[in-house]
Amino acid sequence: MEKDKETEKRRYDERARKNFFTWENEKIEEWNLPPISKYYELIRKNISENHKILEIGSGTGNHTRVLLDTLAEVNVIDISGKSLEVLEKRFN
Repeated sequence: MEKDKETEKRRYDERARKNFFTWENEKIEEWNLPPISKYYELIRKNISENHKILEIGSGTGNHTRVLLDTLAEVNVIDISGKSLEVLEKRFN
């Protein structure tokens, strides 16, 4: 199981490394828009500045902006340190 974890970590680190300067161009696939739009709607409706949020598996932050926009305290975690570096660069 430890080997699987390391394999996943390397895979996501490499993906983040390749996309380090292109994250602004990332887009959501059209087929995925309806459930993601609903997810965003529920976040905006139910989360506010007095909440504390833990985003598990945040990756490079593709869905972090909607959480930050609520003004809630947002903490992120991901298996890939490189992904977290990209996320930090995106959102300071």
